[in-house]
Amino acid sequence: MKATLILVLFFVSGYYSLAQTIYRTVDGNIIITGEYKGERVVAQSGKLKFFLNYTTKVFVGKIDLKTLRTGVVFLDSLILSKKDSVCVNFSGTIPDDDFIIWEHPVLKLKVPVTVYANDIQNQFILIATIEHSKKPVTYVCRLYGFVELNISQFNFDLADLKDDISVQFDQLVLKRQR
Repeated sequence: MKATLILVLFFVSGYYSLAQTIYRTVDGNIIITGEYKGERVVAQSGKLKFFLNYTTKVFVGKIDLKTLRTGVVFLDSLILSKKDSVCVNFSGTIPDDDFIIWEHPVLKLKVPVTVYANDIQNQFILIATIEHSKKPVTYVCRLYGFVELNISQFNFDLADLKDDISVQFDQLVLKRQR
């Protein structure tokens, strides 16, 4: 009886795990634009991690700030000199059901996101666009957008760096995960 119950639970859990469709990208692009000593600075990374669950419409992402490069020697060395990695995590729910259908129109969304950094969480509005690939051989959708942040809200105390930054990303949702 106990073995039968375990088998039933195994098959039921297997069914539900296959029913959820999760897409991911582990090397997405992110660009952060700010101002340092009165000059525009652009920090870039190709190490944005992103997961999108098409069943629940929930997405989560993560970027290790040590992967950012600005091209400004002082700022890059400051980023690399940090002993520990500082990860910025974000999550949200896409407020539209149209993107769940296989061939959806281009969607322009305002998505509430929660950003976590330095043990602090804040809410922001992400302006995003989701485009379905006409030929989904290499990717399913392209998700891109921007959000405006104030770094002082996360206790990033960087002298001569202006508080207001713009974060832009361009994410191809690539691989189906089971």
